[in-house]
Formats: sequence, structure tokens, C-alpha cells
Amino acid sequence: MKKTNSSLSKSAVFLLITIFAFLNASCSNKDSYTNNLVIAPAGAISNDNMQPLRIGMLPTQRFEEQQRMIKPLEEYLEKSLETEINFLVASDYKQVVKWLVDGKIDMAYVAGVSYLEALEGGAEIEPLVAPINKYTGRPWYRAAIVVRVNSNIKTLHQLKGKRFAFVNKSSTSGYLMPFNALNKLGIHPEEEFRKIIYSGTHAKALQALQNNNVDAVATNLPYYLKQQ
Repeated sequence: MKKTNSSLSKSAVFLLITIFAFLNASCSNKDSYTNNLVIAPAGAISNDNMQPLRIGMLPTQRFEEQQRMIKPLEEYLEKSLETEINFLVASDYKQVVKWLVDGKIDMAYVAGVSYLEALEGGAEIEPLVAPINKYTGRPWYRAAIVVRVNSNIKTLHQLKGKRFAFVNKSSTSGYLMPFNALNKLGIHPEEEFRKIIYSGTHAKALQALQNNNVDAVATNLPYYLKQQ
């Protein structure tokens, strides 16, 4: 474990301010979908085009850490499916959407927003499965706004005038749901926050908080608990 994660664990750096439960939907309901989905072009899963199987991934954390986590899954799938598996970690959320629209990948593990953006871009895709979150036991997870333990921010309205980090405008838990929830409370980030940055990944958002570059961040509960 790298030094950053270790220091997070020891000092309990983050205080959970609020949690938003969202997108509670069945994968079989085509009017709404859960947050993270494995999706594929319609008819793509067949014996004729499984060599190799290209799977796109969102950049959820440090590249090296994500590659380390993917490796055992890649080996398992290659053994089980008896075919070559190529996991492709995108540089950002938009790249996964572009891969799907351009037909550069056969499957992707994406958030709900990216799925909808790919559909709007003309990608012929359909949901296959949604993961069961280990914290909720359900196929959805929660978004959270997080501050440091020693922060004087105790309510969401005290975020006004503060520095804030979203993950990416295509991130469901790192932007869309927290942004909408804040607006519903009459808190308008783009007008009332002193500074907004888009970190690119949940890991970088929490690192910015750790380094005191921002006062609060939007992330998801599973990643927050993992960093603790």
C-alpha cells in the first residue's frame, strides 16, 4: 500500500458529510439502469467475434493500481472463456464513450451517465449485468460529499465559498448526483463555490483533499470506505 493510503487509514482523514442513494433500478428495466453496468453492442457476444474480447474500463483510480486489480480477472476470464482478453483502461470518461460509439471495444464497465452518453452518441449497446455492491448488498451504491476530519464544514450549506473537487462531468457519483442534490437544496456550485476542480478520478479527488488543495470532494461511499 502506498504512503497516501496508509496515512488516510491512520488519521481517519475524512468525515462523511452526506450520502445520496440513487439509481435504484433493475438491469432488466430498460427505462432506467443502475450506476455501473457491463454493456456491450447488441449481438456482440458470440463465438464469431470473441477473439480477442476487448473490454473498456473507466479510470477509477491510479493506473498502476487499477492494472494490478484487473490482472487476476483477466487471467480468470481467459482461462474460463478460452479466449484472449484485452482490458483497456481509458484516459478519461469520454474516451470509453467514444470507444463504444466507434466500435473500438466489445464490452465496457461504465457508470450510468457514460452509458446514456454512448446511447445518445449512436452506440448500439445494451446492459448485460450490474455488480452487487458489497456495502449495500444491492446493485447500486451511494454518492457522498466528504471533508477532512478537522474541517469546520458541518453542513452542506457551509460549502458555499469553499474549494470543491468533482471527479468528472460524466461521473454519476462524482458529479451528477451530488451536483443535482446540491442544486435542489439551493446550493449552486458554479456560482457559490470559490473554486471547482475536476480531478479525473475518485483517487485524485481524495488526494486533492488529503493535500488540502480543496475543502470538500464528491465521490462514492465504496471508494471513501476503501480509502479509510
